Amino acid sequence: MSSPSKKVRGSKPGRSPAKARAIPTLDWADDIIESTLAANEDGSSFELSKYVDKNPEKKGVEPPVINTSGDLGGVKPEPKMPTKGVVVVEDPAVVFKRKKMKTGELSSVLTEMFNEWIETSEGERVGNSVPALPLHFFDSSDFSTGKSPTSWMEGMPEEGLDAVVYDQPVGDSLGTFSRILVLGYDEKAAMYEIQYKVTAEMAKKRRVEICMSNEDRPKFMRRLTACLERRCSAEALLRYHYCVSCMPLDRTVISTLDLENSQRILKMALSSVERKNDPAALAQAEGSETVSTLLEEATGQYENVMNKLIFDMNMLNPSNLKVFNELALPPVPPPKPPKQVGVVAMPAGRSDFNGAFNSFVGTTFMTSTEVIRSLLGVVSSCLRTESRRVLSSSHTESTTLTKFAENQNRDIMKTSRIIKDDWPQRTAAGIRQALSGADHAVYNMEEGALAKFKQEDNMLRKLLNRVNLAMSDTLYDVCSSSIKEYSAYILKCAEAVVTVVSAGEIQVERPPSAGVEMPPLLAIGLQKSPEKGCLNQAAVDKANADIEAWNALPDEDKHEPECPIDPVEPKMGYYFEYNVPLAEIEPTLLAPFDTCISELQGVHHVQRYVMERLFWPNPELVGSVTQDEVTVDVTGKKTAWVKELRDAICTAVEDSSSPLTNYVETYKEFVDFLNLDVEEYIGGLKHAATSEDDEPEEGQPHLVKVDVAALEKVLKFHVEQKLKVLDAIPALPVECGMFLIETASIREFLAEKHQDIIDRLLTSHMEHCEILTTFVDTKFQHVQATLAAKPNNVEEVTELKEFVATVANTMAPLEEKIAEMMSYYGALDDFKFKATPEASTAKWTAYGWPNKLNQQCEDALRLIDQCNNAYMQDMLNEQGRFLQDMGFLEKEVDDLERYTDIKHVDEAAERCAETAKKVSDASTKADLFNSREGLFDLEITDYEQLGQIKKNFEPYNNLWKTANDWLTSSRKWLHGSFLELDAEEVEEQVDGFGMAIAKAAKFFERNEEKFGNQFKVAKDIQSQVKAFAPNVPLITALRNKGMRDRHWEQLSTVVGFEIKPDEAFTLSTVLEMKLLDYLEACTKIAEAAQKEFNIEVMLDKMLAEWDDMKLDIFAYAGTGVLKGVDEIIALLDEHVTQTQVMQFSANKGPFEQRIDDWNAKLMTVSEVIDSWLAVQRNWMYLQPIFESPDINKQLPAEGQKFATVDKNWRQTISSTRNNNKVIEFCDNEKLLERFKSSAILLDQVQKGLSDYLETKRGVFARFYFLSDDDLLSILSESKNVKLVQPHFKKCFEAIDSVQFEEDLTITNMFSPEKEMVPFSIPIDPTTSSVEVWMLALEKMMLVSIRDVMITAIADYTVTPRPEWMQKHPAMCVLNGSQMFWTKETEAYLEEHGEAGPQKALDQQIAQLDDMIILVRGKLSKSARSTVGALTVIDVHARDVMKKLVANKVGDKLDFAWSSQLRYYWEEDNLWASMVAARRPYGYEYLGNTFRLVITPLT
Repeated sequence: MSSPSKKVRGSKPGRSPAKARAIPTLDWADDIIESTLAANEDGSSFELSKYVDKNPEKKGVEPPVINTSGDLGGVKPEPKMPTKGVVVVEDPAVVFKRKKMKTGELSSVLTEMFNEWIETSEGERVGNSVPALPLHFFDSSDFSTGKSPTSWMEGMPEEGLDAVVYDQPVGDSLGTFSRILVLGYDEKAAMYEIQYKVTAEMAKKRRVEICMSNEDRPKFMRRLTACLERRCSAEALLRYHYCVSCMPLDRTVISTLDLENSQRILKMALSSVERKNDPAALAQAEGSETVSTLLEEATGQYENVMNKLIFDMNMLNPSNLKVFNELALPPVPPPKPPKQVGVVAMPAGRSDFNGAFNSFVGTTFMTSTEVIRSLLGVVSSCLRTESRRVLSSSHTESTTLTKFAENQNRDIMKTSRIIKDDWPQRTAAGIRQALSGADHAVYNMEEGALAKFKQEDNMLRKLLNRVNLAMSDTLYDVCSSSIKEYSAYILKCAEAVVTVVSAGEIQVERPPSAGVEMPPLLAIGLQKSPEKGCLNQAAVDKANADIEAWNALPDEDKHEPECPIDPVEPKMGYYFEYNVPLAEIEPTLLAPFDTCISELQGVHHVQRYVMERLFWPNPELVGSVTQDEVTVDVTGKKTAWVKELRDAICTAVEDSSSPLTNYVETYKEFVDFLNLDVEEYIGGLKHAATSEDDEPEEGQPHLVKVDVAALEKVLKFHVEQKLKVLDAIPALPVECGMFLIETASIREFLAEKHQDIIDRLLTSHMEHCEILTTFVDTKFQHVQATLAAKPNNVEEVTELKEFVATVANTMAPLEEKIAEMMSYYGALDDFKFKATPEASTAKWTAYGWPNKLNQQCEDALRLIDQCNNAYMQDMLNEQGRFLQDMGFLEKEVDDLERYTDIKHVDEAAERCAETAKKVSDASTKADLFNSREGLFDLEITDYEQLGQIKKNFEPYNNLWKTANDWLTSSRKWLHGSFLELDAEEVEEQVDGFGMAIAKAAKFFERNEEKFGNQFKVAKDIQSQVKAFAPNVPLITALRNKGMRDRHWEQLSTVVGFEIKPDEAFTLSTVLEMKLLDYLEACTKIAEAAQKEFNIEVMLDKMLAEWDDMKLDIFAYAGTGVLKGVDEIIALLDEHVTQTQVMQFSANKGPFEQRIDDWNAKLMTVSEVIDSWLAVQRNWMYLQPIFESPDINKQLPAEGQKFATVDKNWRQTISSTRNNNKVIEFCDNEKLLERFKSSAILLDQVQKGLSDYLETKRGVFARFYFLSDDDLLSILSESKNVKLVQPHFKKCFEAIDSVQFEEDLTITNMFSPEKEMVPFSIPIDPTTSSVEVWMLALEKMMLVSIRDVMITAIADYTVTPRPEWMQKHPAMCVLNGSQMFWTKETEAYLEEHGEAGPQKALDQQIAQLDDMIILVRGKLSKSARSTVGALTVIDVHARDVMKKLVANKVGDKLDFAWSSQLRYYWEEDNLWASMVAARRPYGYEYLGNTFRLVITPLT
């Protein structure tokens, strides 16, 4: 049984070359290549016969020899049947072979037929090739079976149609034949769907690759081999043309198209234009870009033809046939015999052409297939790179200068990174891959000796030099195209002719353009200068120059002893300027041009990446365009074209910038107003001055005297100037050539400044009006109040009369003030200043005061005349009656002596009360009479009699008043309602009665002989008071304020009978019940009642204390926040504690429900306050964050949630202002739920904010080292980049700070030890967000450390080591030293074997001795730290060497050496290796810190 997959024999590339065959002439090659590559997109093949039919001119030329005869190399086609009558006897072996081909197992038969074809010359040629093009492109319809794909599927078994598929070459074979099942046909892809029988793998194959089981097998084999042969021929032609196109023009052999031929071609091309006799058209045609392009194309075609001739000539050389055959090029046709005419015989030995040719072949690298493949890759890479442009040369909208520079720098960095890093490395990787199968002895890419690589006969060096030349040519094209297009772009933007007419008009004329008009390139704004400058600098400079010129005159020419020229004093002030200094425009536009050239200078030679094991101490760079680039034209004229382009940009920018200077000059008329200090200006106006004549009321401001005419003049001036500004300065941006000038902001600034002056003056004047109005109104109100007061006595009449006399003088100046006030308000009306309704009302009220007061004065005078005489006579009559009443009063007092019996106590007490009132009234009248006597200028009367009456009356009043009060009170207490008794009042009155009666008894006891009966009455009352006193404690107990029905029931239980006080219950009843005997029980029950009463009072007190407790809302962010809650919380805590104490009180019973309700209320209020404060804390934290539109844009969901909370918050604050009582507003479960839901939303917002910060951290991962507050601080301060400085030490291992230049670019970084490392390229943090430029700073840190590392490593070999270690940053010294330690140790091991470690040890000991000398000397602090750290590492290196010496290590692969941490500089990078591990160095800046002693643990 045959195998399912049969391999066919074949040849590897590099096997013995195929036999030479005739090839078509080279013009055939061009056509076949084009036709092959332009094969039908639907998968149809290129057919040579159809090509010839379409190109009849090719019929006379021998086409490529393509085997379509059916000769399968030993498998002959079936012979035609002999003619009738002829008997043909066939060889039995042939018959058996034909039968086997028809009936044998299909895959075996095809494999055998294919192997036989390989033995032929064509098969051998195909076997030696490496196919690259798809096979089906070369299929031919000549072998068509006549059956369509669907007809093959007709009647197909359900499991599929048996067939064999030819699989493309794999490994050393030319392919395999595998058994398959054909399952269907994909018409869109024009492919059959198949399944391998053995692996069941599904696939799609072309018809040319499938042999059906019932198909003509020889015909299929002829079809397949014909495709293989055509593909081999086409690929050979492609390689041939590639070799020709890659040939550099050897100017030592041939020259390019000379000037004479160029002119001849140009003249022939322009003959049709010349015949028109139009010199202008001819000149335009000669200078057009199309003519130049056609000449370049003709020159290129000429040079290509020359290269073809040279290449074909070398192909005809028999000594080169082997090399060309190894390249699998089309076979070389035999050379034509030379004509013998003019042939001269050469002497023997004079020329060995064949030897020279063979020598050349032996020295070139173009004979290797691998080399050709590598060069193909190089060309492809160069073509891709050549299409790139470093600089942008178009725009769709005007942009700022900073943004323009940022965009250009971004493009430069992006493209230069690809060209400097990706391009060489990918090219090198392609070369290494292509040469991996080449002869290692010739192309040794693992060479470690630089000298060996640089030998003259090193083929690999020659190849890499060829590659470097190609890359240099590509790099030159990229750079030159970029700067040429950029220069044309800038010139295009600057081509307009600009005429500045005025601030509002700029005329711009542009030449007609066929393309789309671009907007102005740069957008700049006119602004006020941030700092003051000299406004008359030209005058100052001229005066100084004149003074210097006068001083330089000889003494005899000086006609005056002193210089007659006065120096001009500089006038400092603000001025108009652009927001971009004009001096920065040209450097900024030139910077991309220069940066493009400088950036493309740093492309390393490709050998740096191909030869990975070589160390390149002096990096070699691919050549590119330089600033001094010079070209030479056909006439030999040299042109510094780069300088010309740069100068053209400078000139264009300079010409375009000059109108900007002219335009800003049109604003000179506004400079004085620009420098006007509004405060100083208004303060210097003289239209208003403080009046010192009129003294204002206490707490009122002084009046201001205003010159209305002067004020109106100033106001009119500024109104006119504002209109002038708005008319003169345009509101929309003005086009000025390549610039778009924004003037709206300066226009608005100047207009608003005028309006600000107007508003300030009118507002200030309104305040003056209100002050004057208030002053006038207050004065008139005082006058009115005095006139309106009605006199009630002589005194008031006199005062009113005196005041009326002064009213006229008082009103005169006030009327003047009214006139002045009306003129003030008139100025406001003229300028349409709207006064408040209150001010308008006050104005007209003040205006009507004079008429109102005149009427009141007349009324007051009439009233004075009526009252004056009447009051005088009344006083005299009343005084006479008073003296008579004094006699009666004295007799009345003496008559009190007749009351001697207690029975008359009521009458006596009544008489005493009447007499006491009369005595009091008499004293008052005496004082009044004395006062009026003074007003009427009468002699003051002395009323001695009244004093004696008072003295005699007092003892009687004390006795009878006290006795009457006692008897009345005691009867009331004993027989009145017990429930109305006030125990405290009873106790107080009993004590008062006792003291008063004791005083009266003492007086009458001294005069007992005269007042014995009164003394007895006093003693009787005194004894009654003392007898009643023991009842006071019982009254106090039973009349306790806390006594309730429950307490009376308790008392009833104690005494054994019911006590139920009602309206009929009296003190007498109590005494009759003998409750005094139960005083102790009564007191105990009363105490309990008092405690319960205290609880009740405490509850009432707590409730009352909350009446004055209000929520204090403090204005914040357009709403408010709760503040001053400490007192509320303290009161809450106090009341909660008191309530809890009451809940545990033994006397709480009657108030238990009330206590619980109060406690619940307090708890609700407490929860609301706590939730309020929690929400307020988060709201205040998030509110300023979500005020930012950027945050809301980044966090829309969280912004919506915060908006919900914010809305609820504002509603709550608004409601609080309407009802701010704590206990009423906060005892609200709905409010509590609102705060709780707000707290949940704020927590979600906080989480969203944290996730947002995570996105920032996702951009710059080192933000994870910062807290949320720190990160928010950075994000909120991103505009002031210097404020990020304190956070560097948290983000980076050793960056303590960075250096900001004046333009805020970052140029250096500093460690905590103050070690400075410069950045390779400055970082501009002002053009991007903080996380982006921090990420750029991180990358620049790595790049800069790598650049410094390269510098340190390169400097190691040229600088003495003690000096070197002080010259570079510490980490570069440590790693560079480790790298050279590794390199030197391995070099010793390779050269000296086991003796190498000892030599390395001797060298390290010598280095340590140098360091000992160094540290004993004077070193800076930074250098001493570096040397100390290096000493630790060098001591460890010495110890390692001692171990290697002890173990007799002689090979760098020995584990004792490979287990050490080693550093290598490979692939343009620093690598750390240990055993099998190999990692690239990270370049994180580590500063200048100490190092731990290296032990197995560290």
